[in-house]
Amino acid sequence: MARRAEPLQPSKPPPRPERVAAFQRGLSAESRAALFLIAKAYRILERRWKTPFGEIDIVARRRGVVVFRGQSPRQHR
Repeated sequence: MARRAEPLQPSKPPPRPERVAAFQRGLSAESRAALFLIAKAYRILERRWKTPFGEIDIVARRRGVVVFRGQSPRQHR
């Protein structure tokens, strides 16, 4: 007996260009923050760590001190 074809799910629309740009700015700011911490002798333990409560951008450690860093880029106006 032949299987019935499942109906096609409508595909998601592509993300808006301003959302893509915002995401890229966020990644850039996150990378600069990580480089700053590395320059200050921190070791990056995790980036973009996801939890049930949200996402932590950077988890770093230096001499037993653990730092949780949520990064958001500044808007220059």
